[in-house]
Order: sequence, then structure tokens, then C-alpha cells
Amino acid sequence: MRLFTGLTALCAAALFSSQALAAPLILATKSFTEQHILSAMTVQYLQKKGFQVQPQTNIATVISRNAMINKQIDMTWEYTGTSLIILTTSTNACHRRSLTRQ
Repeated sequence: MRLFTGLTALCAAALFSSQALAAPLILATKSFTEQHILSAMTVQYLQKKGFQVQPQTNIATVISRNAMINKQIDMTWEYTGTSLIILTTSTNACHRRSLTRQ
């Protein structure tokens, strides 16, 4: 039992120390009030979970998409309709249930 407890404590210490040494997460947001609110909520939540977060504000959809592909940002809030229109070449009208499948 002591061995199990010791191994558990060692694993927990390794997890938390590696998390503290990790680079901050980069969160990109657009220039809308709603995006700023979502960003602030996300930053607060992740910081409470022990992550360092660096918000990048007022980033356009195409720029944030390219930054995500190139691993320059880690996350962003995106609207399904915007993604469908800007990031794909689809011209078909879609039913709202099928949007997330595309």
C-alpha cells in the first residue's frame, strides 16, 4: 500500500511540475465583444486549472486558422457558420444539423 501511495504521489508531482514548465497556451480571439467575453472566461477557467494562458486579441478568422495550422496558437473560439463560409469552398445551403458534420 505504501508503494502505491508513493508512486501516486510521484506521478502527481511529475504531472504538476511538467505542467508548470510547459509553455503558456495561446488563445486567439476575434474583435467582437462576445469573443472577448468567451476569451476572458476561458483564461480564468484554465488558470484555475493551473495552466498559463496568453490571450491574443483581435485576430481575424483566416489569420487565426493559419496560425492554428502552423501551431502558432493553441485554441480559438469559432462560429460554425463562419468556418463553413470562410474556411471551406462549399456553396451548398446546409441544414443546421449537418453543419457540424462538415
